[in-house]
Amino acid sequence: MSIFIPYYGVMILTGLVVGMSIGLLLCKKDKKDINDSILLVSFTGLGAIIGAKLLFLIVSLPEINIRRFFTDYKYFSTYMQGGFVFYGGLIGGLMSCFFGARATKVNMKDYLPIGMPGVAIAHGFGRLGCHLVGCCYGIKYDGPFYRVYSHSPFAPNHVHLFPVQKVEALFEFFIALLLLYVYLKVTTKYDVMIMIYLLSYSIIRFILEFFRGDAVRGFVGYLSTSQVISLLLVLIVLFYYLKKYKKRGIGNYEVYSMWKRNR
Repeated sequence: MSIFIPYYGVMILTGLVVGMSIGLLLCKKDKKDINDSILLVSFTGLGAIIGAKLLFLIVSLPEINIRRFFTDYKYFSTYMQGGFVFYGGLIGGLMSCFFGARATKVNMKDYLPIGMPGVAIAHGFGRLGCHLVGCCYGIKYDGPFYRVYSHSPFAPNHVHLFPVQKVEALFEFFIALLLLYVYLKVTTKYDVMIMIYLLSYSIIRFILEFFRGDAVRGFVGYLSTSQVISLLLVLIVLFYYLKKYKKRGIGNYEVYSMWKRNR
């Protein structure tokens, strides 16, 4: 008797539980309203799901038969059941969190830093799920720690592949630890944590895209959709940094000052 284990779903659920648990502990530590936190998480989660699915459909448009998509239920469900793009989820989640906070009159600045480490942790577990099932697989690779699939419905089987999903997961966990450290050590958490997360993940994602072997992720010229978004996010973060801190000088920037004190 064979038992089917939905590894991707299990890892996503594990990541959400761990990430939300850390967020709730930080809420309790800083005496934030847990009900407001759960409310914003609900808005963010809904927006993330919608955004991740929308971007997946957008990057998949070249291969989608539009007429069949709206008339063939099985064809439609195939695209709707599987396939999410993280950047779509990140953008959709942030937008939904913003509008949800405005609608409920909750101060997003009080809660967004609490959730940032959880986002990185949940994404890291999600990438481990990708590693287990074979989606988002890497290029052909014969070096150390290569991955070989034998029954993957996504990756080419019996081929040595670069473990790009596992590498990204490790970086995500490192980012989560960095964000937790900054949260506990830095007073001005809101923009600092967002900038650290967006800048570090965008750079890592841009580089790792060169080690991806799957074609279903959309391309703009020679760059993948995620690489284009990564570049845009880096430019936005740098523009924000220069605009906000150019009058104060980098010596007054809190993370930099903390580094100087602790080195």
